[in-house]
Amino acid sequence: MREIFDFVSLMRFLRRVRIEEHKDEDGCWIWTGALKKNGYGALKVFNRNHIAHRYLYYIFRLSNAPRARARFKYNHLHHVCNNRACVNPAHLQLIDPRTHASITRASKRGETC
Repeated sequence: MREIFDFVSLMRFLRRVRIEEHKDEDGCWIWTGALKKNGYGALKVFNRNHIAHRYLYYIFRLSNAPRARARFKYNHLHHVCNNRACVNPAHLQLIDPRTHASITRASKRGETC
């Protein structure tokens, strides 16, 4: 698989992140770069478009785990914090599309998961 980051790209990425602090928990890491119409962060690395939270999750959680990388391509990342601009890997949960759809429907109805 072709690499999607290097040190310079990662530093450029992190300059576009604002970390919010909370007393009791890890705060959101807010993407301050370009946003897509649906509210997700967008960036270009090595002339390829990426979604910001998926890019950072891959780097932090999967770059050294070949088996997990295969699952990543076909699964969704759920924002536990319900903030689409958040790129904090601790706020992202790798889940299958069916589970993600049911969580999304439940949150729109005001239920908690």
